[in-house]
Amino acid sequence: MQKEEIVIELLDMKRLKHDIEKLCKLEREIFGIDGYPRYFFRQSAELFGDTFLVCRDADKNIIGYLLGAVKHEKKEGWLLSMCVDESLRKKGIGSVLISKFLDLLKSRPVHAVFATVDPLNLATVNLYSKHGFKIQKLEQDYHGIGYHRYLMKKNLA
Repeated sequence: MQKEEIVIELLDMKRLKHDIEKLCKLEREIFGIDGYPRYFFRQSAELFGDTFLVCRDADKNIIGYLLGAVKHEKKEGWLLSMCVDESLRKKGIGSVLISKFLDLLKSRPVHAVFATVDPLNLATVNLYSKHGFKIQKLEQDYHGIGYHRYLMKKNLA
């Protein structure tokens, strides 16, 4: 699959009922029991629709997503979650999603973007690093006991 065959767009609220099933299926395939539930995607679409990107293939199938958010009072962006179909990894889709998200933030009064990453997930640590994120610290038990995360940051200003 070449990058020309994919489309990155904001989640369309008109298609949400149809897309939620696809998002949940992809989420379960990648994250298993640790994946987000259906209601999370529904509420995230309402709250973060202006930073919720989906990636579709030529047949309009969802093959990835990036959920971002903006914390306005601190002028911070957050890359909350990103997921790409396992069979389509290493093809630049994650990079395109991140680039599009960072482009969205450029038009806002955001000075930095944060993300958390499993320290054992070197592919994602390297991907974020490639886009200018730097490890700030290791947060022990960030998502509960035994779920440690790197806090990564990219300065925009």
